[in-house]
Amino acid sequence: MPVGAVAGRGEILDRLAPLGKTYQAGTMAGNPVALAAGIATLKELRTGDPYRHLSALGAVLDSAVESKKDRAFRLVRVGSLFWPYYSLTGPIPTQAEKIAPDAVAGFKSRYGGWLDAGFYLPPSAYEVGFLSVAHSPDDVERLVRAL
Repeated sequence: MPVGAVAGRGEILDRLAPLGKTYQAGTMAGNPVALAAGIATLKELRTGDPYRHLSALGAVLDSAVESKKDRAFRLVRVGSLFWPYYSLTGPIPTQAEKIAPDAVAGFKSRYGGWLDAGFYLPPSAYEVGFLSVAHSPDDVERLVRAL
């Protein structure tokens, strides 16, 4: 959710309304939903243990992929970020222009099935997916079955 902030020295900020004569507005200025989401996120980061949870989910993802028989992809994962690469040959590319056409075709041919299974992944073979604290180990295992 979008949100913005203005910061600066007091003598500058005091020129903005309501103290000063300069009116400042923005589309998302004071958006209560965006601000509530931001506050909830900060509380979770402070009081929860999101990074431990994400690390555990990453381990579940790695294990589930490794044990999946007849998989048509290789997985690249860094922290909570993951990328299924739908080619079993050659090196995994590190540049978008080196992604094999068969890997793109493999991704595209499966995308509709992921939606049908309830997974909204990025719609391009050139993008990555993300695990979040909202996901459970069961969610990750269901995702790997769908992949």
